Amino acid sequence: MKKAKDSKILITENDPTPIVGDFQSYLTYLATHPIKLTKTKGYLTKKDLLAIYPLMKCDTRDVSQHNSQLDYPLLHLFYNLSLILDFFKIKRTQSTATAIIQKEQIDVFMKMTATEQYVTLLDAFWMDADWEELQGEKWGVAPANINILTEALQDIPADYEIDLSQYEEIEHAVNRYGQFFFYFAYFGFWRFSLDLERSNVPSRPYCTIPKSITLTLLFTKIYRELYESWDPYKGMRGNQYFGLFDALFNLPGEFEEEEEEEIESLSELLRPFLSKGEFTSILKKKQPVYIEGTYLLKVMLSSSCWRTLQLSSDHTLLELHDLIQDVFDFDDDHLYAFYMDGKKFSKSCYNSPMDSHGPFVDDAEIGKLELYQGQNFLYLFDFGYEWTFKIQVVEIIEENKVSEPQIIEVFGDAPEQYSW
Repeated sequence: MKKAKDSKILITENDPTPIVGDFQSYLTYLATHPIKLTKTKGYLTKKDLLAIYPLMKCDTRDVSQHNSQLDYPLLHLFYNLSLILDFFKIKRTQSTATAIIQKEQIDVFMKMTATEQYVTLLDAFWMDADWEELQGEKWGVAPANINILTEALQDIPADYEIDLSQYEEIEHAVNRYGQFFFYFAYFGFWRFSLDLERSNVPSRPYCTIPKSITLTLLFTKIYRELYESWDPYKGMRGNQYFGLFDALFNLPGEFEEEEEEEIESLSELLRPFLSKGEFTSILKKKQPVYIEGTYLLKVMLSSSCWRTLQLSSDHTLLELHDLIQDVFDFDDDHLYAFYMDGKKFSKSCYNSPMDSHGPFVDDAEIGKLELYQGQNFLYLFDFGYEWTFKIQVVEIIEENKVSEPQIIEVFGDAPEQYSW
């Protein structure tokens, strides 16, 4: 980190860390190579991991050639930021997963200043990333106590090595941060040394336990902004359960509903620290492209029980929900959600209008979801019983729209919703 004459923070490709230069090298590789992904999780393959990792400067540790993406914290971080910022999309078929590179988005990013690139990456990590997905260690957890951590660190000066055995409050605050020790180091918040006797032992392989951490001048300057923009509910999956508890215990008229505080954007909070000539704005995910037409969707409860439905781009996920309820003869008496990445309780979801957290299904027009032929996503109904429907996009007939949702094909008898 360099400080200009006006005391503003100036980020370069290699200062306060090489993260900007590393990310540029990573994007250059993506833009110049065909990228196949692992079938199950859609992660980078070992071939590409081994090709990209030697280009990195943020992390130069030896990594086994047999390791997967989760064992490369830097590349796992870059992969997740790439999805958030729309540098590639994952296209799946029954047997493969491929990264569809968005070269125009990459070109826009590459033309930004190093300061804008750094703040773009930091804002995406801090504000939008799924921290549970980022935590690649079995023994680690997604940090949920940034408020406690920043309070514990606020009086510690930069470049002072904190021996965690002598600072019980700080050691407790960062307990089981796992790969987040690396992520915070990549962004230049701190440096840390490993406790070699307790990390990566046979009983807990791939376990990161630090011996000490050393805060940077950057962190001591912006820790308040990090705290003010941090979402205390970040990383909490299954918000549907909180909505269910609200419905059960917050009876009408008994409690006044508290208004959620709006979380301020980290990039805007950092703006006063950045030179105007170096920072104008950050890059955000592109607005969805509306694909007009008719969508054929195969809704599968099992291989022997499925329905093919037809909706237009103007219909919403609420109307898809209603049609599924009708065709499977269910009572619409529980919360539900659609998970667009196919993972139960992920953040890539649209929730029931009765839920306490959005986005909601009645605001989700099918034509704005950027669906593609062959894509699979999930519809989960009843969070107690968990009726799980796999939905496959069979075909998109562009421009020709049906007026009403329709049932095209029925295969197999629907099960009884309740067995009692």
